Amino acid sequence: MSKIPVFSFFGRVSELASLGSFVGINGNSSVVIEDCRGVLECNDNEARAIAGRFEITVRGRKLELADYKNKSVEVRGVIESVAINSRRHRERSAEK
Repeated sequence: MSKIPVFSFFGRVSELASLGSFVGINGNSSVVIEDCRGVLECNDNEARAIAGRFEITVRGRKLELADYKNKSVEVRGVIESVAINSRRHRERSAEK
């Protein structure tokens, strides 16, 4: 009698739902973040936003929010770096 392997998506649904997030980098002049759930901070040197289960950090100079509509935001300026961090990992680190 052969056993049928059991595969479950339980616990993975929320991870699959966050796949709709998109970060587009246009040279060093702008970054478009889709599925943006909120902007945490924006100043001349850093912009942080929540997209899906990720926190997106854009660093540079003369940064500004150029467009914020339909769950997307565009950060313009001189882009020096873009970091994508899992919010789940960050929340677990804060608990310790």
